[in-house]
Amino acid sequence: MYSFLANLTIFPVEASGGNSLDSSSFELFKFPVGTKISDAMAHPTEPVIFAVDSANSVVYSVNVETGTVEEAYVDGTIERLDYFNDELFVTVLTGPHDSYRPKDDQNGAIAVIDANTMELKEKIDIDIDPFDIVAEEMVTYM
Repeated sequence: MYSFLANLTIFPVEASGGNSLDSSSFELFKFPVGTKISDAMAHPTEPVIFAVDSANSVVYSVNVETGTVEEAYVDGTIERLDYFNDELFVTVLTGPHDSYRPKDDQNGAIAVIDANTMELKEKIDIDIDPFDIVAEEMVTYM
């Protein structure tokens, strides 16, 4: 098993003219050794990147303007995420993926995290292997 240190360099941009600032003003966030980012996405309106660390069952929220990092721990193997209405929806595996497994043998969970506070709101058990997720108004697709 290999471990590596993943870095996220935050590149601030001046509001007027969009010119990049000099490199001495860059921030560097280092993910812990052993991090495996399995999915990431940008907040639709805020300067925030959400990242799923499937090796450590942690979802990170990194503000690219302030450098503030928050995290939420989800018990289980997490893999994919989507954002909708100030909530993160994260797939939780309860076994290895197997598209040939009978439906009766499939299960998993969806973790719901408050995107503003990074607190785990609930974990919903499901009877399907969650390969991916898309959250929309009144519907969640897996």
